[in-house]
Amino acid sequence: MPRGWIQYYGRFSRSILVQVLRYVDAALVRWARRKYKSLSRRPARAWTWLSGIRSRQPGLFAHWSVEAAVGR
Repeated sequence: MPRGWIQYYGRFSRSILVQVLRYVDAALVRWARRKYKSLSRRPARAWTWLSGIRSRQPGLFAHWSVEAAVGR
C-alpha cells in the first residue's frame, strides 16, 4: 500500500482508511498464524507478536509509519 495513497485517503475519508489499515493488520496476523505453529491456535499471541514487530520496526510497512498522523 503506497504511502501517498494512505496520505490522500487519510485526509478525505479517515474512517474508511482506518478500517482498511486494520484489515491489513488482520491479514498480517492471519499470515503469521499460518506461518508459525506457535501462533496457529492463539490469536491473542499473534496480535501481541505483530505489535512487538511494529514497535521494533515501525517503518517496516508504510501504514505503520503514517498511522500516527492518520489517528488510529
